Amino acid sequence: MLGLAQSVAGYAEYLASKSKAMKLNHMSSVPVREISENIRKTFGSSTKKLPQPLYHLETMYAKSPFEYHQITDMLPSDPLKRHCAISTLGCTGFKFPTVLLVYSPVGNVGNLHFLWKVPRDIEIQTVFERSQAVIESVRCVIPQYHTRAMHAEMFKKFGRISPATKPLALRWFYKEVTNDQSAAATTDQAQLDKRVQLVIDMDDPSIVTDIREHNYGRVTKFDKFWEECGKYLNEDIGVAVDKR
Repeated sequence: MLGLAQSVAGYAEYLASKSKAMKLNHMSSVPVREISENIRKTFGSSTKKLPQPLYHLETMYAKSPFEYHQITDMLPSDPLKRHCAISTLGCTGFKFPTVLLVYSPVGNVGNLHFLWKVPRDIEIQTVFERSQAVIESVRCVIPQYHTRAMHAEMFKKFGRISPATKPLALRWFYKEVTNDQSAAATTDQAQLDKRVQLVIDMDDPSIVTDIREHNYGRVTKFDKFWEECGKYLNEDIGVAVDKR
């Protein structure tokens, strides 16, 4: 019994610490998963014979030097074969040298892999220096997860400029401009965001309307109904029978 109580107390303490960390994340003015802190790049030297785990990446031959190619979806779906291909890319390239960039925000879940080839006749130091421009381009396609504090700051600034613009529209603009992929704060907000995305995808704003716009003052057409209901509920119907 004592062991069970200690286990429950330990789990409660764990939940409290996670809740505290989550609240601190929500109040942060910068993304919690900063891109620069979650990427790693490795140089793969050229090889005469293409290793078997890399056969499915032959499309890299058509790419120009320092032109990145996102290969995440091209890697094997089998975890063991996927790991083997990534490990091979980390130490060798194709018939030309390559640079592998891995974005790893949370362990091995949701990793993104980018690959580009480089000329043979330049030093590694120069390769990484010139690769900085490629990395900046990659940043634009890596999803970001902005905090609630960052969202609130946006509403504070731009909501004043255009008070008539509804929050759901501001959220959509914000996500499009910043590539923010953070989840909605509530389930209702998620549903509204889906409707806005539907409007954008179908290019037809008439499919969504706010029915509150049709309420011009207090609706009176049901007054007679509510009046009769009140009379019925208030009339004397006698004493209830309570025979057992």
